[in-house]
Amino acid sequence: MKDLYLNAIILLLLTRLNRCCGFSSVKRKLTVMSLSKLPSPEESAKALGHYMAKSHEDKLQALRKLESEKNAEIRAFKSNQPSQIDATLKDYMVKSHEEKLRALAELSDKKNAEIFQLRKEISELRNEKHLIAEYQEFISKYMLKAQEEKFLLMQQLKKKQKNVVKNEVAKNEVVKEKTEQSGVMKSFE
Repeated sequence: MKDLYLNAIILLLLTRLNRCCGFSSVKRKLTVMSLSKLPSPEESAKALGHYMAKSHEDKLQALRKLESEKNAEIRAFKSNQPSQIDATLKDYMVKSHEEKLRALAELSDKKNAEIFQLRKEISELRNEKHLIAEYQEFISKYMLKAQEEKFLLMQQLKKKQKNVVKNEVAKNEVVKEKTEQSGVMKSFE
């Protein structure tokens, strides 16, 4: 049987070699040789069936071996399971607790930094509020003083205008009197 498979493989390789390299004489010799040694279709089917059955048995045997090894590992693990689980659980709990403490410490530091920053900002805002209040007080006093000065200047201006008007009126009266007197004098002449 093995000879048949070996001959079929050699024939296949040589035909491929012939196609790529162009050995036509080799092809003729191999064709004659291979046709005489080829098994019948029944023999080929029987050989293929035998090969498939053997392959299937090998696979089943390998699976049984693998399954028995894994079952042995599972039994060994189950026999050690309580102590391993306890140790693993203890390690996990310790690591988890340490991580929580670290996270809380980081969170606390972060919150403290934020609180410090907020207090600083509040202090700056209070200082700015104080400065704004002082500025508003200064502006209001300045505006009040400016309005008072404006009022006083307006009153002084009005007094000056009244004086100017009085002086004008007085001047006009003096001029009028002089003109009247000069006119009276002219009429006397």
